[in-house]
Amino acid sequence: MIKAYILVLSFLCVNFCFCQQLSIKILEDAAENEFVLLDELMRNHQYTREYDPEETKYRVYSNSSKDTEKLVVLTVIAVKDKTCKNIVSAVSGKKTDMRDLRKQLSDSEYIFQGEKSLTDQIKLLHYSKNNKGISFTEEITQSGGYQILFTCR
Repeated sequence: MIKAYILVLSFLCVNFCFCQQLSIKILEDAAENEFVLLDELMRNHQYTREYDPEETKYRVYSNSSKDTEKLVVLTVIAVKDKTCKNIVSAVSGKKTDMRDLRKQLSDSEYIFQGEKSLTDQIKLLHYSKNNKGISFTEEITQSGGYQILFTCR
């Protein structure tokens, strides 16, 4: 009985770990840290590196979900300017991630700066805080998910 309970608990833990939600903290951490620290940092957030040993200017991480609606993919691009080390581009198929992200933006004191239409169906919302900016779509794009871009000025 105890072994079965431990097995079920382990299974649930693994599933929750691999379905990590996107958060402002993850985006900020990925943008503000050196590449040498990213693999461990992203592992702590339950994201796995999609390894390409020859690429030195960007890294790709995912939450390893087999369900495309729950899949989150982060591309971290090295820019090494004075305010951020990286730009972070994310794609998330989860509508709940986007609702949570909007709440986190407000809770983290990001200020809504406006929206613009990318197409007739797709709007891009922009928030900022100090030197940080985050833009994201309100609708699923042709990529199959919501597009998110985190930058620093």
